[in-house]
Order: sequence, then structure tokens, then C-alpha cells
Amino acid sequence: MIQAVIVEDEMLVRLGTKLCLEGYQGAIQVKEAFESGEEALQYFQNHTADVLITDIKLAGMSGLELIRAVKPEHLQMRTVVLSCYEDFAYAREAMELGVDKYLLKHELTGDELPKAVTELCREIRFVRDRNTGIRKSGQSAEEPAEEQNYALGYLVLRGEREMQNSGPEQIDLNILAEIIQKLLNVGKFGECFLRHGKEIFLVFQTEQETSEEEFSARIRNFYERLSRNIFNYFNRNTYLFVSDPFPNMGQITEKFSEMKQVSAYAFYYENSRLFRGDPCAGRQGTCPKLKLETEGAFTEKWFADCEKQARDFFFEARKNLADVAQVKAEVVKYYYNLEEYLANGTKEGGLAENYTSIDAFDSAEMLEEWLVALFAEIRRNLPGPNEQMQKIKEYIGQHYQEDLSLERIAAAFHMSMSYFSQYFKKQEGVNFVTYLNRLRIQKAKELLRDQEMTAEQAAEAIGISNPNYFVRLFKKMTGQTVGAYRKSLKS
Repeated sequence: MIQAVIVEDEMLVRLGTKLCLEGYQGAIQVKEAFESGEEALQYFQNHTADVLITDIKLAGMSGLELIRAVKPEHLQMRTVVLSCYEDFAYAREAMELGVDKYLLKHELTGDELPKAVTELCREIRFVRDRNTGIRKSGQSAEEPAEEQNYALGYLVLRGEREMQNSGPEQIDLNILAEIIQKLLNVGKFGECFLRHGKEIFLVFQTEQETSEEEFSARIRNFYERLSRNIFNYFNRNTYLFVSDPFPNMGQITEKFSEMKQVSAYAFYYENSRLFRGDPCAGRQGTCPKLKLETEGAFTEKWFADCEKQARDFFFEARKNLADVAQVKAEVVKYYYNLEEYLANGTKEGGLAENYTSIDAFDSAEMLEEWLVALFAEIRRNLPGPNEQMQKIKEYIGQHYQEDLSLERIAAAFHMSMSYFSQYFKKQEGVNFVTYLNRLRIQKAKELLRDQEMTAEQAAEAIGISNPNYFVRLFKKMTGQTVGAYRKSLKS
């Protein structure tokens, strides 16, 4: 769908133009129709379009003045001028501004205007010629003049809150390369290359006598215009990595490898940024550690501590500009340990997502948020208090005949002993030892109904290895001796 903006001060003409465009094969949508050039100029500060259709004579800012104001920041936008004037001066000025079509209103018939708009907005072919200076990767480059200095720029794009850098699957790199080349052509600043249809790099060129300050200023000015155009057309943040100047084009391969390698550090930035040379030079530190703590697991304090630990880890990584591969390796290791811990506990099978997908993150912020969200997911999937206590009771019922210590059962449910004790008493009203002893004595009473069963045998069957302790505990819990209990069964 072609997105069009109309600027026409006569209401009926404005409405008629809109209806004419939108009624043509459903291929054109009029995003806005403005009465004045000033309104349109304000709109284009934050928006763009595929085509601008404007009258020349408007109250206030003229159509040509509007085109002159917006064209530098919207290089890909096609422009159509509608005029009642056949004066060659208007047409010549329109041509000098790069207007794509100059049409006389009184000569327009039928679908001539929408056909012209559709033709202008057909897919742009990426062809190198002497006017654009764009060259496909793999084509030979002419050997540059010796008196030039060069710098290589490597481009990375990423949308706001996107986990991965943008590639040809998300944006049309051919159109992007044409926009970049038009910007480079201003001042003859270099050439843009599309390598294997997947990545864009730039070769800046300047006279050898150009000072570093002047060269840096030109790079900054170019970058500011580039980032605005990319945001307008593709809604992406722009990360441009520019090498130090070099005199010999034979160094292109080396500089390309260097800039592509350091481009990984876009990982740490969520807003557009220009990088000169190696962004880590003189400040790269060691990668922090991310260790899974299991003490007090699944308590509110544990979840809060895990989130703080993750936040602190990424804060240190950003501050140190730690090696991105090492940062991801730490997260993978942490995830693997967490998955293994969960698989052995309350959540059978561990976590659903394959931890190797962590390597796909190109944004530290999104990887951090993913890890923090993982804790929230674990918290949601934990059983509620009633379900948890039911599982604890079932576990006790299955293992009461064994040496069932507080340490053992707390570990089975990923809790510290102190937290398990507090949790159990809060839910049941008695401590764990009392609950276990009550269960054991109840089972012993059932066994002692068999007159052939001795007290020693009953004690061993319920997990108490000391017969004397069993006899004392039986008296304490029932108020009767073992013998008195058996006599009561006969009466």
C-alpha cells in the first residue's frame, strides 16, 4: 500500500484529489491531507510517506519551499508537484529540487495522477551507475587516488525493544543502501556497499590534508542525517562503527573485519550511537560472574535476590564493556544450572525454552529483561500454599518409615531448613517433627492391632530405630503405654 500525503489549500480540490487516489485499485492510502505547507512541515518532523503531492501556490509556505525543507530528511520519498502554471521558471526550480513529477492540473484526466504515483513508487532496483555511485558486493572497485584518506563504516540497525539486530528479513537493504548513497553523495563523501545482500558497509573518503577534527565533524554530521532518515523510513536505531582513517584501500578487508567484530558492542546500547575506532579500547574489563544461589529457594526474598543479582550482573557488564560472548556464556551457564535445579525439584522437566537460544540476543537490555521475566514465570508456576502442603504431606506419607530429617525434606522442596520450619508450622499449626511423630505413632497403633507384632518390630516399621525411644514417644503421644493400648483393644 502506497502511503501518500496531500498539500492543497482549496478544500474541494484537496478532497477530490484524495478520492481520486484512494479510489484507484486500492493501491494508495492518503495518510494526511493538509491545507498549508506549515502543517505538512510539522507532520514530516516525526513522520514520513512514500509520496508527497503538493500544489505550488499555497497560502504561506509554497509547495517548492516545503519540498526544499523536507527532502534532505526524506530522501526516499517521491515528490509530485501539481500546478496551474506553465511558467518554465517553476518547472526548472522543481527539477533543481529533484521533484519526480511536475503535472499541470488542467491537463490531468481520469486516473493519470494515481497512475503516475503508482509508477513512481514501484520497487526500486538496486543498480549501480555513475549518478548514484552504489556498487553491489563482489563487483570490482576502482583503485582510489593516492592522495585520499579512507575510513570504513559498519552499520547495525535494531528496533526499539527488539532482541535481534535487523536484517534483510525485516527491512529492504536495497532501499536503505540507496538512501545512504544519496547522503554520501552530498559533498562526495564516499560509497555504500551491500555485501552478500545481508550487511551494509561504507567507505568514507577525504583529502589527506583534512584534519582529524574536520573529518570527525563531517562523520558526525553525516551520522545525524543518516540516523534521522533511518528512523523515519525504517523505525530503527542506528549504530555506526567507523574505523580510524587509513591511507591504503588495500586495508579494506582488515578494517572490515575489525569493525564487524566490534559491532557486537551495539549489544550494550538501546539508542542510536556513533562509534569511532574500537569502543572498548582502554576500558574493557573482566566479565562478572552469575552464580545460582539455592539457599532459601523460591521464597519471596530468593526471587528478589535473584532479580537484583541479574540487574547487578548486567550493570557491571555494561560498565566494563565485557566481552559479549562471555556475558552470554555466563547467562547460558546460569540458565543451565537453574534448569537442572528445577528438573530435580518441584517443576519436572525443567524449563521449556532451550537455553542455547540465549545466543540469539543482540540486546543486553532485552536479555536482562528476559532473565528477570524468567523468575516471574517460575514464581507463577510454583504450586500455591495448599497444593504445596499437599505435596509435602504426600512426601512424608511415602517416606515416614525412613530416616526423614528436616534437612532432607527441606532440600527435597528447595527450601532452607529455617524457612521450611516456618512455612510448615504456619500452614499446619505444628512443627514438622510433631507432625511426623503423630503420623508414625498413628501407623504404629495400626500395626499393634496385630497381637503378634512386638513393640520393637512396630518401632522399626515406622522408622524409629531405638525401641526405648519409641515406647516413651508412644506414651507421650497417646497417654498410654504400648501394653495398656493393647489391653484396651481387647475390651
